[in-house]
Amino acid sequence: MISDCRRIRFWFMALGLVCLACCGCASKATMETAGRGEWEARVASPAPVGGFLDESSLGEASKPGVLPVAKDAAPSERMIHYDGFIHLRSPRPAGLVDEATRIVEAVGGYVELLEGETAVFRVPVARFQPVFDQLLGLGDVLEQAVTSEDITDAFIDADLRLKIARATHQRLVELLARAKVEKEKIRILREIQRIRIEIETLGAQRERLLSMARFSRITLRIEARKLATHAGKPESIAAFEWIRQLSPFAERVARGGKPLKFPVPEGMVALDKNGLWVAESADGALIRASRHDRQPVGDTEFWLEAVRLRLASDYADARIVEKGEFKLLRLEDRSETPYIYLVGLHVNRSQVLEVVEVYYPTPAHENRYGEQVFAAIAGGAR
Repeated sequence: MISDCRRIRFWFMALGLVCLACCGCASKATMETAGRGEWEARVASPAPVGGFLDESSLGEASKPGVLPVAKDAAPSERMIHYDGFIHLRSPRPAGLVDEATRIVEAVGGYVELLEGETAVFRVPVARFQPVFDQLLGLGDVLEQAVTSEDITDAFIDADLRLKIARATHQRLVELLARAKVEKEKIRILREIQRIRIEIETLGAQRERLLSMARFSRITLRIEARKLATHAGKPESIAAFEWIRQLSPFAERVARGGKPLKFPVPEGMVALDKNGLWVAESADGALIRASRHDRQPVGDTEFWLEAVRLRLASDYADARIVEKGEFKLLRLEDRSETPYIYLVGLHVNRSQVLEVVEVYYPTPAHENRYGEQVFAAIAGGAR
């Protein structure tokens, strides 16, 4: 019995050291707004994701709800997730959605979400640019954006942690079989239960990242009016000009500051995109945060009112929500199926302005992730 106890303590100490080493390999990802030349170079010969991406697997993997079978080998090439946004004006919205769906399905993609004026498509990474170009030609382009995220390190980190957790689980099962004292059995069983939960969480995170690497996302919005981006409105006070750049579809404000990190909400994956902290779900909801030295010096109420006065009139609904130290302006789009955009503000003791941006493509996304996102914000920045 004493020997078994020593083995347990030794194993937990070894596991702790391995986990600390893994934490040191924090994933770093990059984000960029890709130009056409770069896209042609990357998409012309898509790199295999360590055996995860090949032409023969696209057909089956493209079906909704079907995730590719992952191999155990680490990726030999970078895993890149592409995300496109298109806003079109069209006299026949319903027909346009049908045509866009045919284009996507023809290359092995599928419809992830279809609600009112918003359609979210998943497209095999090798087909992203041709499909994106075709969708641009379906109507009058009011806005377009393309970003890319390198999620390789995040995947490797999740994959390694999952392997360690599985190995730990196996070892604990072996120790349980040899345990003689009831007290030790109970202790080992509790640890097995905790490890099982960890395995489920890491497994889900790994699958989300793998899905993001295999399939790019294109969000298509069809409206008769131009999406409010605030960029075209004049600002008489230079200190408030940055507020006009706030948008759920652009990262200009966040990239102009320093990264601010929060606990990752359940159902999302943290991506450190070249200094910009973002947590994103596989279906498009996201939270990003940054800190800024802004002038004039003002408290949280001062900046909240400045943002409200400049953005609220462009949305159908604007209300204020408080979570922890942050006060958030919740903005709801005017369309039939509106997106939700929240801008959270907090001035800390050093008079630094902390900004949190939350985007939900639809109200259903807010219902799905809202509670977890608010819990992360209320918990405070790390």
